Amino acid sequence: MIKISRIHSLLKQGKRSKIEDYIFPSDITHKTSNRIFIVCDGVGGEAKGEEASKLVAETFGEMLSSMNQVSQEDILAILEVAVVKIQDYITTNPEASNMSTTLTLASINNDGILLAWCGDSKIIHFNRKHIKWKSLDHSFIQHLININEISPEEALNHPQRNLITRCINKNTNPKDIDFHVIKDIAPGDYLMLATDGIFEQLSIDFLPNIASDTHTDKSDLIEQHCANKTRDNYSMYLLAFDNNSKSKSLKLLLVLGFSLFCGISIFWQHHKDSSKKIWLSDTTQKYKTPAQLPIINSKNADSSKK
Repeated sequence: MIKISRIHSLLKQGKRSKIEDYIFPSDITHKTSNRIFIVCDGVGGEAKGEEASKLVAETFGEMLSSMNQVSQEDILAILEVAVVKIQDYITTNPEASNMSTTLTLASINNDGILLAWCGDSKIIHFNRKHIKWKSLDHSFIQHLININEISPEEALNHPQRNLITRCINKNTNPKDIDFHVIKDIAPGDYLMLATDGIFEQLSIDFLPNIASDTHTDKSDLIEQHCANKTRDNYSMYLLAFDNNSKSKSLKLLLVLGFSLFCGISIFWQHHKDSSKKIWLSDTTQKYKTPAQLPIINSKNADSSKK
């Protein structure tokens, strides 16, 4: 079973006038027993982006949290519920007719981690050495990269880099959601779900440096890159999968076992030496002098048998 060793999170306003990002669980209590993690980014420039991100994150989070194992079909079924909730909200709030949000979702199942996303918020699987996998944005820029129109380096400063091609809104359909399953989680791996604001100041290629840094609070490290610099909201969940506790326990048992063995050996040797001294003392008293001790000569003993 996949176990989370530590959870790091951020939900920051940046230089925006309000927070349109939302994360689930929303109470950042860092419970490693949680199995559902969601990060959403309300689409800027549209009314009620903050309501869209909260509504979608809580709908998926609350419904999925009651399930032991989550499938793609479960996520798509809940997508229908979320879309209906958006439509109902728009009915009573007509000014929110274009309310939209991105979605990144991770379900920690027994046999792997099921990932789902829509929009330009990112999911990244990495360790101290390299990026192991990352989601592809649903954005105009990513489309240009896919057709070799521009390079990833050119995309960083492209004037249309914030234009997305998919999101969760009143018209979203199942084909808008992409899925991926991670089955090769290893000790020392990290999984990040993050809004695009995180990467205004922090490149994806730098994440292995975050993993290898000795500072244990990774959210603090990322905050140092973004604070007072990032224009957009910046939010994330960063899950650490460090199953070294088993190997550490085994090493501790081996050390304790070796120490116990050494202790018993020393005690036994000391006991033997003490017994020998007592036997020699008793023998000396019996025979008075060492010369009277019986001596067995191996040569003589052999000859007596002939």
